[in-house]
Amino acid sequence: IILTNFDYYIERFKLIPGSIATKGSAMNVAHNPEKDVSIIDFSIGSPNAALIIELLSVVDAKAVLFLGMCGGLHRSLKVGDFILPMAAIRDEGASKHFMPPQVPALPTFKIQKFVSQIVVEKGLDYRTGVVHTTDYRFWEFNTRFKDELYEERALGIEMECATLFIAGFASKVPIGALLLVSD
Repeated sequence: IILTNFDYYIERFKLIPGSIATKGSAMNVAHNPEKDVSIIDFSIGSPNAALIIELLSVVDAKAVLFLGMCGGLHRSLKVGDFILPMAAIRDEGASKHFMPPQVPALPTFKIQKFVSQIVVEKGLDYRTGVVHTTDYRFWEFNTRFKDELYEERALGIEMECATLFIAGFASKVPIGALLLVSD
């Protein structure tokens, strides 16, 4: 299962012959029965990330991959670069409902390894490291928050990974992520 929070990815997926799309009130889905792959646009934010993992925990998915976007925090990153997160800092409100705060938010290693192989086979490059997951809107205008981001050396900032990783761990949903630097 592929997770995203951008309708464009659903539109691209629907171009695969045999794909069937469904539009719900909260989420959009496309499924390709021939390839046994589905893509779900679950919208944006940690509460929605928690919800989709809870829903997926009952379908016994083989693997879940979040294709998301993030802000690049390292000077060497440019728009269009990929980040393969190895961990996420839990600075949002949803993950605490699944595991205590001292539990690190880690993706399923096997999925990250598989994604790494695919990206390399395609001749693309990526960075690995920690991303900062927050529900803090307009953080760009808070100097103290930006100083803290610099100190923790996170590569990217986004709103879902920590929740997806923690809820996936708690619910036994194997999950990984590949992020595209959007700004």
